[in-house]
Amino acid sequence: MIEKPILARLASSKTILRTSEDESLLLQSIIDAIVDLSFPITTAYQELIADLVRPCLKLLTDRKLTCSPTPKWNTPANFTLFLRS
Repeated sequence: MIEKPILARLASSKTILRTSEDESLLLQSIIDAIVDLSFPITTAYQELIADLVRPCLKLLTDRKLTCSPTPKWNTPANFTLFLRS
């Protein structure tokens, strides 16, 4: 995937990558290709996370929810009982 565009640029005699004879440009081209390939992956993960978060946000913003009392964990015994239940 990465090598095809880079090899095409190297095959052409009129590209900077070929005429400069600078190895750092080749490295920059490889890194640039890797970064370009990462964008679809990043977008897919962002969409997946949004799909997972959306129901939670809807639940949190639902006006029909009521708050239940917070358990009292102020003593180690109460906290231990909570963990066992």
